[in-house]
Amino acid sequence: MHMKSRLVWAGLVGFFAVAMLSCTTTNNTITTPTTGFMWIATEGDQLVSSFTIDLTTGVATQVGTGVATGLGPIAMAITPAGDALFIVNRDDNTVGAYTLNANGTVTAGSSTSTLVVSPPGCVTGCTAALGQTPVAIAIDPAGKFLFVAAQGTQTNPAIPGTVSVFSISGTTLTPVGPACPANYSQAVCPFVVTLPGSALGTGPSGLAVSPAGGFLYVADNFTSTVSIFSYDSTGMLTENLASPVTVGTNPTGLAFSRCAGTTTATIDCPTTAPPGYLFVANTGSWNISIFSACIQITTACPIANGTLTQEGSPVAAGIRPISFIIHPARDLVYAVDNGSSQVSEYKYSSATGGLTLLSPATASTGGGPLQGGITSDGNWVFIPDNLGSGVSAYGVGTAGQLNPGTPIPLLAQPSALLIR
Repeated sequence: MHMKSRLVWAGLVGFFAVAMLSCTTTNNTITTPTTGFMWIATEGDQLVSSFTIDLTTGVATQVGTGVATGLGPIAMAITPAGDALFIVNRDDNTVGAYTLNANGTVTAGSSTSTLVVSPPGCVTGCTAALGQTPVAIAIDPAGKFLFVAAQGTQTNPAIPGTVSVFSISGTTLTPVGPACPANYSQAVCPFVVTLPGSALGTGPSGLAVSPAGGFLYVADNFTSTVSIFSYDSTGMLTENLASPVTVGTNPTGLAFSRCAGTTTATIDCPTTAPPGYLFVANTGSWNISIFSACIQITTACPIANGTLTQEGSPVAAGIRPISFIIHPARDLVYAVDNGSSQVSEYKYSSATGGLTLLSPATASTGGGPLQGGITSDGNWVFIPDNLGSGVSAYGVGTAGQLNPGTPIPLLAQPSALLIR
């Protein structure tokens, strides 16, 4: 795969790119964490490196040495309990599993799960190779299931796009899904999203798991749609009758608004059971689609069935927006614009989901930025610059604007980043 296509379709992780640290209470005294953790995968040397982040100064410091990944690490996810890290590797079609240590370092798990389901020696009923070119990964809120989107190819129906589901036990992944046809190389097959001649979307390239309701949303890059699935207690996927939904051109990144799934009024989310908004980064049309997602019962959503309703017209972004960073405590949304090497900065309306550009409207990054992350306190943002071979760092200003900090030099093409 050429580098250009890697940057355009790079695996993007919607909401799971940031897992929040919570405050703790000791002897009735609330203590706030002073240290964050960050993991950066580099595809040039195929390593994942661990960093601590001083939440007072925003300074990131590497901890330990890099640990090997597969070929072309492109997206990461962490369990809600913070005990396991998973990395999807685009070029060898695998998912690596790692144990997270108390100091933030990682230890490779016992095995790497392959996504490829090939039919060697097949005589009948075997016409496709499944699970190729994985680019996105997500974990459900309960930490039970890992979802992986493999893009497949646009021109070869024998290599369709798929969504693989794994149950999680520590760092052990067990495939979940329908039975494979006879003579396939494994018993359980991924859910096929690309079927020539069907109404299904094609080219799964981004994932978002709803924070409530048990729904999985898939950005279909090739057909410019978003597919809607529900998953049951075993992880099995069922497509929504209203799926797929048309969006802008070549969608990739998906992310939910920060208060989506809230059922109790809080200081940060004052409205009881607000609607959940789903943001869609349309890489080909350079804009953002906004949908209200029926993921929980509200006045406007009497039945939580996962359906999407578009809110207004798409909002302009930079060149090739590919992913989002959602502020954990303020109504702020940052879109990473891969083609223009910048971040578009927005405030969003909790009443309508509408996005309004901040002033200034953008912040510059290094070359070829990919999915970034934000610290749990909402004060520090980091974005890997795949072509610039470094990580851009920012402080979040009082108006939400990103103020450039000291970049982290990494010479081996940082390709995925996750913050906890």
